[in-house]
Amino acid sequence: MVKFLKKTKDLSNVFYFLKRNVHPDFYLTKNNERIYITEYRYFKELLNQSSLVLISEEGSEIEGVVLIWKGFGGNKDRKYVKINAINNNIANKLLTVLLWNCNFDLYTKIKKYSSYIQPFKDKNFIFIGGRGKEILLEYKYRRKEITPYVRNPN
Repeated sequence: MVKFLKKTKDLSNVFYFLKRNVHPDFYLTKNNERIYITEYRYFKELLNQSSLVLISEEGSEIEGVVLIWKGFGGNKDRKYVKINAINNNIANKLLTVLLWNCNFDLYTKIKKYSSYIQPFKDKNFIFIGGRGKEILLEYKYRRKEITPYVRNPN
């Protein structure tokens, strides 16, 4: 089940998931340095700089985390997607819920050979640049049109 992070209940479970499942694309940037979430103080700092934090859990086990992190790149403020999941199915579920709850453009910076490239492509993130071992993907927000249910009068 994918749900919003409850700051009072889920924090320790999410921290231990991230500490056990360090992923090269899930980090905090501080003073141009990448800091992986292996200490609780960095976890709290990441949360303070983030919005719309979602988790996927089965029972009481965390299977993945996705969040929007406010970053600066390309001479402008950007909202970056950070994701860490046990597999691409979980990543796909998290991205689906995230995108349904966003009404702005999103970016992600990931390794060229990341296992998460396919879930991002499946959700219409497109390549806009690359440098070294990383690529930058962008999702352009489009207003979602929902067709109302109309009962057949016959």
